[in-house]
Amino acid sequence: MANGERTIAVTGASAGIGVAIAVEAAKLGWNVAIGARRRDRLAELGATLTNLGASQVAFEALDVRQ
Repeated sequence: MANGERTIAVTGASAGIGVAIAVEAAKLGWNVAIGARRRDRLAELGATLTNLGASQVAFEALDVRQ
């Protein structure tokens, strides 16, 4: 992701407040990195974030408990 641009990393991004935070950041044109256990939901959200205006989107299936 490019230097000088705002970037946010959101865990738990497959539902609830994680999705809401990622969506708001995308609307502001930020780079958004999202992570959660459910890869299918991340892929869908990634496309949505791009359509909402995120500069760049990256996602990775992960479990922060491990």
